Amino acid sequence: MEGEEKAAPQKAATEGLYAALSREDEAAAREDAAIIKTNLRSAAESVITVGQALVRQKVNLGHGRFLGWIDAEFGMTERSSQRFMKIAEVYSGNTTPVSHLGVKALYELAADSTPQEVRDRVEELFVDGKVVTPAKIRELKAEAKAAREEAERLRLKPPGVITVAIEDISLEDVFRRDVGDIAALAASIEKLGMLQWICIDPDHRLQAGYRRLLAAKHLGWTHIQAKVVPRGFTIQEAENETRKDLTPSELVALDRAIEQRIFVPAAP
Repeated sequence: MEGEEKAAPQKAATEGLYAALSREDEAAAREDAAIIKTNLRSAAESVITVGQALVRQKVNLGHGRFLGWIDAEFGMTERSSQRFMKIAEVYSGNTTPVSHLGVKALYELAADSTPQEVRDRVEELFVDGKVVTPAKIRELKAEAKAAREEAERLRLKPPGVITVAIEDISLEDVFRRDVGDIAALAASIEKLGMLQWICIDPDHRLQAGYRRLLAAKHLGWTHIQAKVVPRGFTIQEAENETRKDLTPSELVALDRAIEQRIFVPAAP
């Protein structure tokens, strides 16, 4: 009885929606509703069929009526319908690469945030007989994003600065032992970028920037931009002895300026 009571308003809403359509549009919408209901209960690959039917009816009914239709017929939200339609858009022509995936993995793979290189990689894993989960797809997306960011970082290097593999940098000339809070420095570099290059000599011996180098390693970088300088301990001495930290009053003024920049709204 309770189920019937809940279903009655939904059925009334559905029939009211169909009553506003032409006979031709009503027949088409009812036909696609039946297809969607069948495939919603079916295997994951049928999600594509659902998406195709949703695309047809979004065009046929228009955006406003479409939202009422998916709610009345399936209790489906707009976001869910967009996921189905996106999957259909990406994989309508070739279901083989995703025939083994579950619905959640399909959602993740078809998302706008997923680059084509990740979709290609999933297809390779499928061919190799590997199981691909939503977590694995998110991991591949994170790796792809990190690779793009590193490539962009290396592309933007200024004149006179080279890109060098971190493992090729020698620490032979490093005398610093107290490195301080490397995690905090790494977080700053991740947020703001490397504001000051490390320095190496022509033989890749580190001359300045040991803490920055450790922070880059902490972030998982494999390469870093470095300025090539002559070998000489005077560089390390100059970097650490001639540097002048901000006074307490200067730090207070800086903090106040940052707060104003963040919290004070811009003039209209």
